[in-house]
Amino acid sequence: MTAFAIVPADPEHENWIRDSFSASVRDSEPYAWVHRAQLMEDFIVRRRRPEARTLVAHVTGTPDIFLGWLAAVPGRNEVLYGFTKYAFRQQPEWRIATTLAEKAGIDFSKPVGLRYWSRAAERIGLRDGYRLYHKITEEGE
Repeated sequence: MTAFAIVPADPEHENWIRDSFSASVRDSEPYAWVHRAQLMEDFIVRRRRPEARTLVAHVTGTPDIFLGWLAAVPGRNEVLYGFTKYAFRQQPEWRIATTLAEKAGIDFSKPVGLRYWSRAAERIGLRDGYRLYHKITEEGE
């Protein structure tokens, strides 16, 4: 039995997603230099686009215990951002973030763009099978 279930994000998850995004990128380069409101607005706009998907992982049978979330644009093989609670990052066999990404439509056999880079992305990018790069622009930007 899987230790966690994956569901589409809904309004019940929104405050947790925004708070965890804000807290986890605030000290990361280059975001420490961007006004918090501007960064949050950009994140919200990108997640609201029709091609974007945000998924949430929760303990199986206990939907109010959130483990992590991930926002992605599968058509561009791009992860906007992902977050896993610290205690559950220590469960590598669960592969929460990777599973969320795959369920969102990310193909790890191809290069994966990351919109909002993080210290965790640095570590994950060093693992075999992960071809991550910091994607700072889109076509037309």
